[in-house]
Amino acid sequence: MTAAYTAHQAILDWAAKTPDRVFLHQPVNGEMREFTWRRCADDMSRMASALVAFGLQPGDKVAIFAKNSAEWFIADAAIAMAGMCHRYSVIAPELPSATTRHTRRCCAQRPIDAAAITKAL
Repeated sequence: MTAAYTAHQAILDWAAKTPDRVFLHQPVNGEMREFTWRRCADDMSRMASALVAFGLQPGDKVAIFAKNSAEWFIADAAIAMAGMCHRYSVIAPELPSATTRHTRRCCAQRPIDAAAITKAL
């Protein structure tokens, strides 16, 4: 039986094959930002390392507080790359606060702000 091919492995593979090819587009203030495979792989790897540096362990549950965005996708892949649980990981800023509190209680030990980690890297 072959091992599962994960999203983070695919990003690393595509970054090695076509590093400068655009992978994701993200509208920001009326302009379209482009993310290449290399940038996504680099951001994902640095984010995975940052999660470990923050004291998170493989198997820990992590919630992402972010809008649906390129950063959210990269953070989700980084969580998996670091061996952490990213199941039910969306806590969108536009959700009612009661929903956010419930999600944090049930699904995460420590919420992670994807944009804040991206800026810290």
